[in-house]
Amino acid sequence: MDMLPSPFLDGTFDDIYEKYRHEFSGICWETNRGCPYECTYCTWGNLPSHQMRMKPMEQVRGEIEWIGQHKVKYIAMADSNFGIMSRDVEIANLLAACNQEYGFPKFISVSWAKHASKKVIEIGCILKKAGIGFRVTLSLQSLNKDVVKAIKRSNYSNASFRQIKEEYHRNHFYSYTELILGLPLETYTSYLGGIEQSLSESVFEQLYVYPLFLFPNTDIGTAESREKYGLQSRIVPNRYTKSKEMARVAEYVEIVVGTTNMPGERWIDAFVEGYYTLALHDDRLVFFILRYLNKECGVIITDLISYARKVTRQGNLPTIHNSFMRLENCARSVQREGKSHLIEPDGYNGIPFDPPDGIFLELLLERVSFYDEFEQVVRWYLAEQNKRLDERLLHDLFLFQKIVMAHPVGPLSNEVVLQYDWPTYFGFTFGQRPAALKPREVCPRVIDSHPSKGDPLLFLNNHFDVRGVPPFNTLLNEEGAVLFPMAH
Repeated sequence: MDMLPSPFLDGTFDDIYEKYRHEFSGICWETNRGCPYECTYCTWGNLPSHQMRMKPMEQVRGEIEWIGQHKVKYIAMADSNFGIMSRDVEIANLLAACNQEYGFPKFISVSWAKHASKKVIEIGCILKKAGIGFRVTLSLQSLNKDVVKAIKRSNYSNASFRQIKEEYHRNHFYSYTELILGLPLETYTSYLGGIEQSLSESVFEQLYVYPLFLFPNTDIGTAESREKYGLQSRIVPNRYTKSKEMARVAEYVEIVVGTTNMPGERWIDAFVEGYYTLALHDDRLVFFILRYLNKECGVIITDLISYARKVTRQGNLPTIHNSFMRLENCARSVQREGKSHLIEPDGYNGIPFDPPDGIFLELLLERVSFYDEFEQVVRWYLAEQNKRLDERLLHDLFLFQKIVMAHPVGPLSNEVVLQYDWPTYFGFTFGQRPAALKPREVCPRVIDSHPSKGDPLLFLNNHFDVRGVPPFNTLLNEEGAVLFPMAH
């Protein structure tokens, strides 16, 4: 890499960036190339050489200086395993120093080293202290051992995985786990089981699910792999999430829409129920409801979502039914017509989002009917499962969930009366010590710290701009102290 010129330092980007500064969300930047792993679905893992190649540190320093001087807010790091090299700690310190001098960068998106948790934690602490936003990854791709073997991955042991997650939580890092839909040997059941196991009770952790793409020159894209695993695919437009797409560029990608172990119809079921689960749980629309039902009633969250899909087909719950059909129609249009798997939620000016985010944003605008319908679904589900839950408690739980969610038009009410102390009970989702739920009247004031004045696009900027940060209102007690969210 010492032979390659730098478009940052040779002036290539200067005029472009200055002219179109307001159209750039950030830059793509790399400090090395190569990857030591051999994951069959990844272009990094299928290079002829797995040797890591380093960009000269002098060039790295110069480019970081350029980032600061040009006030670049966002960096998408193109390194395959940031944190795998000892010098990556030095690079983190340079970024921190840049932020201290110029106030930039503000956020860094990183593909972290897969098995270097100590360095990742050290780097994370450096960035966090400097005020640079980031999220750390716990990539699994699948929890099915046969699948992991087929794609040539080596996941953490369960004990190591738990230990790393606990360390991330102790350091108050936002983190996320990754799974892939449509991998070889994955079934509908094992896929939803992997989602269930990966859902976290922490508001600082999310689950991302990506569809399987067949990239050129990858092992999984070969004729042998396609035949061996019965991979069915479609060529679809390659769109970019949260993009205004003022000018469309003709890019395409090949997406898997069925396999021998997950035939086309089951792929649709997995697509719909998996992404719906993430919309409700990981975008936090009913997160606290689901966490309570799981913790206190033993409810399997993905089972509840599958049940909701089934019963809403019978009518009388149009908001939830329509949102399930939105996902189902999206999945079928991918299979049959080669359409994008992204969703343009109604009311947000045609901006495409990943399926969970798109469904969340649509349901949020329908919050009154959605919450009424979902409360009915929960009652039916608990009755069918012979699980008892006090009606007054359940209704109060729904009230708490409603008031904590930020909304384009603001809170449903600025003052409410809760019959139970939900803010204290849900302290465990913020890393606090678990506490028993107490039937005690709580009268919080509900504050939207970044009001959107009825404008969905302003809401996206105010509450949905940084991936993973929950769109919560603030609850204050009578003295003005914060009851929710808990300090991070």
